[in-house]
Amino acid sequence: MLDKTQTLVRMPNGFERQVDTPLAVYIRLKGFYAERGIAPSGWLDGSVMDIVAEHAWPSAPLLAFLDG
Repeated sequence: MLDKTQTLVRMPNGFERQVDTPLAVYIRLKGFYAERGIAPSGWLDGSVMDIVAEHAWPSAPLLAFLDG
């Protein structure tokens, strides 16, 4: 899910040509995040690190893109 309430007024420098493309709304976002809920049992039985690792691998392309 993307929070589209925090957006830039204009396209960032270098992205002006993308203003009329479907990607414009995403380029103007001030931030991205990836989220996954963890049930209380995950915290209590010690599996939280495995759950985080499982979530981190699919999120890696997003992190690489944002890192530029």
